[in-house]
Amino acid sequence: MLSCGDPVPAFLLGFVESLIGPVHQVFSRLAHHKLCHAAAQGEADRLLDALFLVFEAAASDFLDIHPQLANRKVALFLSRLDPKKGLDLLLQAVKQVQAECPEFLLLVAGDGEPTFVEGLKHQARDLGIEDHICWAGFLSGPQKRAAFAAADLFV
Repeated sequence: MLSCGDPVPAFLLGFVESLIGPVHQVFSRLAHHKLCHAAAQGEADRLLDALFLVFEAAASDFLDIHPQLANRKVALFLSRLDPKKGLDLLLQAVKQVQAECPEFLLLVAGDGEPTFVEGLKHQARDLGIEDHICWAGFLSGPQKRAAFAAADLFV
């Protein structure tokens, strides 16, 4: 979750930046139609503030469901769980990262063939990193957006 003064995650900046152009166009058109440009700019600023609040609320809701993410540095892997995705290699990397950054946690969002997923969970146990992984399963819609909002990094 973002706090005042924290750096804003790149994905969030990109998302907000992608909205700025269209928002500016809408308010520029309104200003062109004899509305005060300052008022239109104020509306745009309020809209962007509201977007940040939506992301903070989404991250907070996701933390309610997955409290183990609180106060952790979260990397999100969001994909179909399949051997060609290389998640087995990522688990090995988690082992190295958590040794230097104990607050690190990998959030795995996605599903796959059950025996393959069980094999990944078994690998995590063998590596001793099960406390550094949250298996969220398949996410869609608001849950997917909330996972992005709760993450510090997307892998």
